Amino acid sequence: LVSGRQARRSRPRNLVGCSAWRQARRSGRGRLTMLLPLLVLAAQAVHVALAPSPSIRARAASARSALRLALPPEEETGPVLVVGSINIDLYAKLREDRLSFGGSPPVDVMPVKGMTLPAASFVEKLDEAGLGGAAAASDPISLVQSIDGPFVQKTGGKGANAAAAAGQTAACEFIGNLGSASSEANTALLADMQQFGGVNTEGCSELEGPTGTAYILQFEDNDNAIVLVGGANQDWPGLASLLGGNEGSGLRAAIGRSSAVMLQREVPDHVNVAVAQCAAALGKDVFMDVGGTDSPLDPALLPYLGVVAPNESELTFITGVETKGPDGKPELQRVRAAVAALKDSCRAAGNPSVEVLVTFGGEGSLHFGAGWDGAGEAAADGALPLECRMGSFVLGTADGRPVDTTGAGDCFRGSYVAARYADGKGVAESLRWAAAAASLACEVEGAMVSMPDRASICERLEGPMVGAPPASPGAPAPQAEMPAGLQPASAWGIGEVSPDASLVQRVEGKSRKTWRFSDLSRERVQVAVSSAGRPVHADIQLWLGPDWTPYTLRAYSEDGKRRPVQTLVGTRCKAAMVEVRNLGESEFPFAAAANYAKDPMASLPIELPASTPGERVDGGALRSFALDPAAGQVEVVLLTDGRQLNARVELLVGPNNPKQSYEVFTNNGELNSLCVAFDTPDAGATVRVVNHAPVEFPCYIHVRERRV
Repeated sequence: LVSGRQARRSRPRNLVGCSAWRQARRSGRGRLTMLLPLLVLAAQAVHVALAPSPSIRARAASARSALRLALPPEEETGPVLVVGSINIDLYAKLREDRLSFGGSPPVDVMPVKGMTLPAASFVEKLDEAGLGGAAAASDPISLVQSIDGPFVQKTGGKGANAAAAAGQTAACEFIGNLGSASSEANTALLADMQQFGGVNTEGCSELEGPTGTAYILQFEDNDNAIVLVGGANQDWPGLASLLGGNEGSGLRAAIGRSSAVMLQREVPDHVNVAVAQCAAALGKDVFMDVGGTDSPLDPALLPYLGVVAPNESELTFITGVETKGPDGKPELQRVRAAVAALKDSCRAAGNPSVEVLVTFGGEGSLHFGAGWDGAGEAAADGALPLECRMGSFVLGTADGRPVDTTGAGDCFRGSYVAARYADGKGVAESLRWAAAAASLACEVEGAMVSMPDRASICERLEGPMVGAPPASPGAPAPQAEMPAGLQPASAWGIGEVSPDASLVQRVEGKSRKTWRFSDLSRERVQVAVSSAGRPVHADIQLWLGPDWTPYTLRAYSEDGKRRPVQTLVGTRCKAAMVEVRNLGESEFPFAAAANYAKDPMASLPIELPASTPGERVDGGALRSFALDPAAGQVEVVLLTDGRQLNARVELLVGPNNPKQSYEVFTNNGELNSLCVAFDTPDAGATVRVVNHAPVEFPCYIHVRERRV
């Protein structure tokens, strides 16, 4: 009775995806409850078949009514409506971050890196880099159209990209304009929106002239700058027609049936004003993606916006408040000042409850709630009341770097809107959902083709996260109160090993990855391995030269997400290579990273034995240590007096249930002591050590519990 796509979308909210339904299935009463809708439907179908119904259509309608009555009641939500731009994207790869126009000498385009700008603003910002200002100002569109290729053509536009992303999470409708002069390309554009998001495009119009064009300039690090030539995106009816005339009737009807409305600024300001006014009058939330131009927000928009969503550069454009410090990186206090200025402007326009969502690329995002005023005591992560911070997910690419960031911001915002307003998720859950979607979009070249489906997003949610929005300069975040005797957790995670994820590598089952180290003044390497909740079987080896491995560590974790592998490896101040081998099957990949350890981590193998009492474990002996139930992490150092170290240390939960283990062998347990950390999410845990060496080779264990 419904299409396969509609069935898949309705199912999580009705049957299989409903947690209450799953709980009901686990009980006898639940099994009867689960069968009740089908029994009612079957009885109704028999009744319909025997009754003299006037038509098959009437019978189907009667059966649908019976099924709706049998299912648990639920409030229906409409589709996300995106009103905005759709473009023909032309990709050009830059050489040495420079661009040429019509065969002219190359111009440095670093001043516009990371920005999305209309042609006039793009040319204006490049004037300082040596572009001919007078000629450029007279006809910036012609100048942009003379950019030297070669180009690769794909589907894009901030509105269309966001709609495709939203459509992967929930139902979505898109309204935009195409140009009849690009009819062949238009067919491909609309087909892509259906293929990569199942988006309803029946409200789109085809006008005279060309479809909008975006020039995607790709830098060598795969970041980009985007230059817009508006085309049909700039050709809309006037404000009065959109609000009350026949030309705007379809748009107004779409707003009425939506769950929320999403806007951006690659269309004229009056279009956004008309849509926002109509949506506010109908009680619909309005989400404003401020990308697409470098101009301030139209004051006429401010009274109607529910969420304003800039990145850190766009936040400066719309407020005039600089968000970056002298080093060019965003600073939290500057970002807060800009958000406060934006909220003041909205409050003066009669809108005191606007939310602000700021994105920082690979560093994550920061949400400021409706009642945020910058006051109150900071939490342990440095967030003030009504601030919600979210990092980013580790990429699954071979080198841990993005393939193409084009459309990643559109993917983040479109996914957030669909998750929050159509799926009904909270702010934090929606931010995490959007971060997972955007990370997947960075792994595929192209904008719309990179929008991930719901199943892929769910899988990525199980993966490790790194990064965080900027913190206050010079002031550490306040620590949570610690129980007596327990210190805060150390920085063992994969995000601490490689904060920018540049050293994170995906290791498939039955394969290996390596990291080389050549600084002879440093003697400790920090290694971290995590998975998306699956088991981890890893072999970590230290290579000194082509054929000497003085240190081998075999690590196991039942759940690489809850209990990641975390260790320090001594390099003996030599040029070294660390190898991480995945001993698991192909369906159990994991992420790994290795980097020189920094203090205090680098000195931990010396500091911990000096500050804690140790216990001697003779060869063949076993020792156990019960952990404090309040401990969330335990650090362990095993060492010898220079003799071999051959031992196993494991984390047990229950009488004999090993959750994680490390088995080490080295010819010198003083130069290469075992230094590891166990995360202990379960109470009642025990650390047990077994010395596998002969009786004449004792080792010494030091244990320190920490609070997470």
